[in-house]
Amino acid sequence: MIGWRDSDQDGVFDVLDVPLGLEGYGYWDADAGVYRFAGRTWVQTLPNLNSSGSGNDITTNTVTRAEYRVDGGPWTAIGDVGAAEASLDLSIPLAGTEGQLELRTVTIDTNAFGDEVVVTESFPHFLADLSRPATVGLPGINGFVWQDGDADGQWDAGEAGLANWTVQLVDQDGNPLDLQTRVEPDDFPDQQDIGEATPGVHLAAVGTGVQSSAVRVADFGTASSGSKVFIHQRLGSIWSADWNSVNRQLRIDFDSPVTQVSLDAVAPANDTAIGRLDAYDAQGHILARYTTSSLSDGASETMTVQRAAGDIAYVIAGAKRGTTVRLDRLVVGPESTATTDAQGAFSLPYLPAGTYQVAAMSPSDWEWTAPVSGSQNVTVAANDVVRHVDFGGLPSGTLHPWQNPVNPFDVNDDDVVSPLDALVVIQDLSTAGARKLPDPGPDSSPPPYVDVSGDGFATPLDALLVISFLSKGPSGNAEGEKSDGDQGGTGGTGPEGESAMDPARLSASPVITVPSIGMAAGPWVGGRRLVTSRRLQSEPLAVDRPVDRFLAWNPVGLLLEDLAPRPHTSDLPSGDEEPSWLQLLAEDRERYRAEADSLPQESDSVARPSEEENETVRPSNSAKASRSIQPTVSEETDASERTEGSREEEDEAIPEGNSEGSADASAS
Repeated sequence: MIGWRDSDQDGVFDVLDVPLGLEGYGYWDADAGVYRFAGRTWVQTLPNLNSSGSGNDITTNTVTRAEYRVDGGPWTAIGDVGAAEASLDLSIPLAGTEGQLELRTVTIDTNAFGDEVVVTESFPHFLADLSRPATVGLPGINGFVWQDGDADGQWDAGEAGLANWTVQLVDQDGNPLDLQTRVEPDDFPDQQDIGEATPGVHLAAVGTGVQSSAVRVADFGTASSGSKVFIHQRLGSIWSADWNSVNRQLRIDFDSPVTQVSLDAVAPANDTAIGRLDAYDAQGHILARYTTSSLSDGASETMTVQRAAGDIAYVIAGAKRGTTVRLDRLVVGPESTATTDAQGAFSLPYLPAGTYQVAAMSPSDWEWTAPVSGSQNVTVAANDVVRHVDFGGLPSGTLHPWQNPVNPFDVNDDDVVSPLDALVVIQDLSTAGARKLPDPGPDSSPPPYVDVSGDGFATPLDALLVISFLSKGPSGNAEGEKSDGDQGGTGGTGPEGESAMDPARLSASPVITVPSIGMAAGPWVGGRRLVTSRRLQSEPLAVDRPVDRFLAWNPVGLLLEDLAPRPHTSDLPSGDEEPSWLQLLAEDRERYRAEADSLPQESDSVARPSEEENETVRPSNSAKASRSIQPTVSEETDASERTEGSREEEDEAIPEGNSEGSADASAS
């Protein structure tokens, strides 16, 4: 026993020193203004090692009461028990949700001076941050899975735990980690000697009633799984499946001490049995005992002994005096998978000391917020109770409701990424301005999915991300349209198969530099706009034709003129007195976010454009059109760039005449 209380100060772990058991769940009840705890407590027994008599385990204790304290303060009695086992339903009056609550159950005695003395107490204690639900916790990893309704990564009041979710230990590749060694009799041929068949585990028959130490498997009529059980050779060379408590027992040794051992006890047909499993350390000291209920006529029960210290060197299995029992299905080591209970709690107890990766399994339409990866690394020390390994999340589409969950760049949700998606964002900004997006409702909901970046705001950055995606797309397929051999229009991929223009990657830096930033508007020629490259980078970057065609589309220029005045021009490199609008879009998105915070959220009061107002504006000779197409090409543009622009014009010659027809051709 590790950390036991020597209540009678005799230096011996005896009946008075056995800790009490405690399990349960607690939470802050905001409506009642109290902290509630529901669970049970019980007296644990001392194994009876007397070689004669009934063999019943021993206790003289009762649970006196429950006690609590806050932030390590004095203990306060909260509920009288006065029994060997009892259910607990406690309401603890507290001032609020600040601090840490600790709860225990105790056995109290009175000394010669009339003072109360704690004889023994529960282990472990219940520990909880008052602001969040908690369980007593077992040595190992403990936590919750909950629905993070507001996606803030914090478990807030009113957010519920999730029942029947799977949490498991995984390896570095995300595959389930198996910490158990199994010896299943049905996995071996009938009558095979299996004493040394499993690496690290050694089975032997012990006692004065066995002919040899050999352990075999055979079908003897009753079993917990399959049909075979462990058997031994009695004196006289008779093979038997009936193990007892006196001279025919099964001993199982381990190459390295373990934390947990399980073995099934099975009653013979037409008979009763009480199974018993004892765990010992390397010095032969008994560490733990499991005794079954009374079993009859083939019934079975799994016996499990556990030690957080990981010091079980061997176990001995048999029956309680006066009965015989059959033994089946040996499992060595702790579980590596857990399922959450009704409150969303889970436990992975009695793990060997080490560092583990814990992952919560989720359906495909789920997004994690805490942590966003859905997994976390946890270090466990011997005897350590690790709490609050929690996972929060919510259904996909509720985390970023204004971002297309299938393809963030497909703003209008038509399954194609094209210049039209950027135009939709720009038109939205020209109508409603940069702003924090509201929760979707009956009068305002996607599509269009204008939050391309997924930051909860509508800003010029969202248009830039679409344009950048198009310019980075695969050669000949930059618009994201499906082509032969394509599965869909998702744009280019990086060297590891990732999307080359993932919005999260583009948004990671406060200032984004992509090829399209280096473009400036050129003069109108033949009803279309030429695009030339400024030398903002060491070498001019090629412009894909779809992006060239998009920038040449006159309505885009007109809509951009409706945006707010160009800010922050003084921060641009010298010589860029009239920056292109793409340069402005690439500025620090946090500035746009700050400006958006000061604007009202979209509501019914925001006038939306009518269908007539939404019609695409064609190039004209109006003052506004003339103003929107003024050249901004730097005087530094060299002859080669102008030649390239002229060559581009020749490659895509547009018939002279009606400028509206020219714009139509360009838009298509």
